[in-house]
Amino acid sequence: MRIGLGLRLFAWFLVVSLASAGLIVVLGDRTVRAQASAQVGDRLTYEVTMLGQMTASALFGPIDPSDTALGASVKSLADAVHTNLSLLTADGTVVADSDLSDLTGLPKQFERPEIKGALASGTGQAVQNDGRGMRMYVAQTIVRDGIVLGIARASVPLSDVDSIAASVRGQMMLGSALGGAAAVFLAALVSLSILRPIRQLADGAKRVGEGHLDHRVVLSRNDQLGDLALTLNEMAGRLQTMVSRLDRRNRDMRIVLDTVAQGLVTVAKDGSLGDERSKAIDTWFGSPKAGVKIWDVFRDAHPNVRISLEIGIGQVFENTLPLALTLSQLPRRIEDGRVVYELAYEAVDAAAGTAPTSILVIVSDITARVHAERSEAEQREQMSIFAAVAKDRSGLIDFLRETGKLIAFVGEHFASDVRRVEVLRALHTIKGNSSLLGMTSVSWLCHSIETRLAEDGGTGSMRRADSEALESAWVALTRRAEELLGNVSSATIDVTAVDVAELVSAIQRDESREGLMRTLARWSMEPVAKRFTRLAEQGRQLAARIGKPGITVETRAEGVRLPSDRFAVFWTALSHVLRNALDHGIESPSQRIAAGKPEFGHLVLAASDSNGQVVIEVTDDGRGIDWPRLREMAVGLGLASSSERDLTDALFADGVSTRDEVSELSGRGVGLGAVRAACQQLDGHIVVESAIGMGTTMRFVFPAPGAPPPAPTRKVTVSVAPRANV
Repeated sequence: MRIGLGLRLFAWFLVVSLASAGLIVVLGDRTVRAQASAQVGDRLTYEVTMLGQMTASALFGPIDPSDTALGASVKSLADAVHTNLSLLTADGTVVADSDLSDLTGLPKQFERPEIKGALASGTGQAVQNDGRGMRMYVAQTIVRDGIVLGIARASVPLSDVDSIAASVRGQMMLGSALGGAAAVFLAALVSLSILRPIRQLADGAKRVGEGHLDHRVVLSRNDQLGDLALTLNEMAGRLQTMVSRLDRRNRDMRIVLDTVAQGLVTVAKDGSLGDERSKAIDTWFGSPKAGVKIWDVFRDAHPNVRISLEIGIGQVFENTLPLALTLSQLPRRIEDGRVVYELAYEAVDAAAGTAPTSILVIVSDITARVHAERSEAEQREQMSIFAAVAKDRSGLIDFLRETGKLIAFVGEHFASDVRRVEVLRALHTIKGNSSLLGMTSVSWLCHSIETRLAEDGGTGSMRRADSEALESAWVALTRRAEELLGNVSSATIDVTAVDVAELVSAIQRDESREGLMRTLARWSMEPVAKRFTRLAEQGRQLAARIGKPGITVETRAEGVRLPSDRFAVFWTALSHVLRNALDHGIESPSQRIAAGKPEFGHLVLAASDSNGQVVIEVTDDGRGIDWPRLREMAVGLGLASSSERDLTDALFADGVSTRDEVSELSGRGVGLGAVRAACQQLDGHIVVESAIGMGTTMRFVFPAPGAPPPAPTRKVTVSVAPRANV
């Protein structure tokens, strides 16, 4: 129930007034009774004095206890003053009493307090019950010539004192009633005098709060309420000025928001959009209503991106992690249908250590920029194809042929759960080799597919749309490459000057026909030096891209040749080892200098053919493999880790990566798995030697291939090139 201020003021004034009146009555009652008692005491004292003087004049000595002549005079005086009077001897014997005619048997009164007081000081006073009720007694000694002749005593009932006090109390109550009535009147008057201007102030404040900023309170008072009215009027004037400025600024801001190319909108803790937003938001997303969740605004975006946005905004407002970290984890680019949006985020009212009140989301339509970037990427890619044709035509042909097989494999088995790991290996290999040659349209597409699969929890399979997009990108790439390559159907055999010299030497030694046939048959196999040269050049380019320029690559092929078709899958997978050595192993120049190493890293590609085995080695002088960390990862994945062989197997297991972050080059944990699968396909095995801070050697051992069967007759082009020195 609401109680008004006027009623409260009136009640408080009334309570104070009545409390004051009550206190006055209580204190006055005590004073009245005391004054009434004093008044009766004075009267009794006067009367006993009269009785004593009258008795002393009639006596010639102390009062005789047997003298009864005094009774009449005592009775006469008592009737005149309406008081009980009595005379007593010095030892307390009652000789005469105005109320008693028979004094026989009365005890002596010397123990009574008024008698003791009279004998001690001349006058004694007491209040006590003598059988007739409570009475007030005053006793006084009768003295002449210093001799106590007797004691005169007077008494009245206490009711006489009460009647006097009651009379005075009645007068006081009447005065109190009149004072209370006056207090009620004054309380009402004062309350109204205070309430009226307060009501004016309240009404003025209400009208100002409702937006009537031109309203002013008229209150002619030279007190605090008048000062409050002046302050309220000044405040309303300042508010009117401020609101006018804000209106102008809002109009200017609205002009800016309606013309700015970016979409600006605030997002609350629950992800709902605020009322204020730029015109671009309404244009792009069909004027979403306030309260709509921001992840619902991007209707056609990938579900995982929307979920990431929902979870990420919740983490921002939970304030359990650093604000900069949670904001950085929110999605930065969203493809909503055919439109690509770039998102930026700013915390609103985020004091140190506190959660923001809202988030300002800045949306930019970067579709045109993305298309331009893709166009530029296609041009750069075309230049890369042109450079590959000019520099290593056969290498480009091998890349197209081997990668085309992987593309076909992915297209055939993209939805297979049984061959899922093989598909991921092939996808990662396509990405890596395409990136090495600058074929960004394919490498970035593979990277985005891998990223989406990782966002799906790492257990999902490729979608048909992924496979079709990859195939489409590959067809476009190969079409552009074929325009530069021309006819690639004829086979080419690479013969170096050293090969020719060895053949001439064999003829001069009169080598047998079978020996010469074996030598010539080996020419149909691919020189490992050719692969090494290609890998070395790709390695130097990759090192420069990742901020490790100046790396030297040493090749030692020793004339080893291998069947190109049979070993194509291995050479394709070996690029993963090269990338890992450059990205994981070899340190940056500053890190190498700090570790006391030469500024630039060193990579060795070696091949040997002896004792019925072919050995391919990749050696780097980098940081080495962190075996203890690898053992922890193996244990976490449930892999064997008790021996060196176990750890080597774990290193090449799918899903194991010693890199903390995923990049275009590495971090997926499937590249080395593809290498192991290629080795197993060739009946080979892997040996790893590594020491912390010293480097790593990965040795791939295969059975030496036998002489190839005679090839069918066909047109062959022989290309004789000088020996390559890398």
